[in-house]
Amino acid sequence: MSPVDRRPNERAMHETFLVIRATPADMGSRPLSGPFATPDISVGPDGRPRAVVWNLGTRPVEGVVTEFSAVPAGLPIKPENCKPVGMGNVANIPANSSVTVTCQAVWARTSPADVLVVTAYHPDLDPVKAACDPLNDRHVGQMNYAWAGTWEGKCGGAAGFKVRVEIRPANKGLFRVRLFQSIEGRMPGNPQVDRIMAPNGVQFRWLEITSTKRDDWEMIMQDNGRMSLRLRSRLLDGSNKPDTEATGGIERVG
Repeated sequence: MSPVDRRPNERAMHETFLVIRATPADMGSRPLSGPFATPDISVGPDGRPRAVVWNLGTRPVEGVVTEFSAVPAGLPIKPENCKPVGMGNVANIPANSSVTVTCQAVWARTSPADVLVVTAYHPDLDPVKAACDPLNDRHVGQMNYAWAGTWEGKCGGAAGFKVRVEIRPANKGLFRVRLFQSIEGRMPGNPQVDRIMAPNGVQFRWLEITSTKRDDWEMIMQDNGRMSLRLRSRLLDGSNKPDTEATGGIERVG
């Protein structure tokens, strides 16, 4: 991963300055003002968590330790609630650069809403300051789900259709979801779906009814960069026969 181009002068005083970023522009200043969804923690297709660990210091560092933990859904992010998932391989990180560290164990979630917490540190050169505290310690990152954004992908395999989903915050914790479905290979100017709704855990589910069919849509967050998508349709001609069943994936593009 390419190095960060600009760094405040205070960082130049640190030979080793490890950070799990809260945002793409995060330079390690703490405390943070509120919860965040880090861009640098995800879960791979094999179920193993992974994290991008930055060294914003002036010298390379060898022997960086990365620990992966999970907090059960609904519990506060505190040390007593962090349950170990596994360790990553010991990392060597050049100055002002990053490496991706993958957990050696699969994350067996007890709930889709469990929170993944990652801690990266050097025991001697840059130790943890506040365990399991992503708001106050730059060594700690927390993977929440950031719904807001623009997502694109395909549903239904090679012969399927392209999809673009725009999710924007609305009032009182709700989101406006606009879904565009390609028609004959072209994306229309108006969305097929335009709804205000709330996610249920890590998924959005909704029903669209037209004069000819009933569409059941489901989007499930896989990590902060990927969602799975499924459409199931039934005809409304009295037969109630299935019309379409298509699955696919969409990725964050903005």
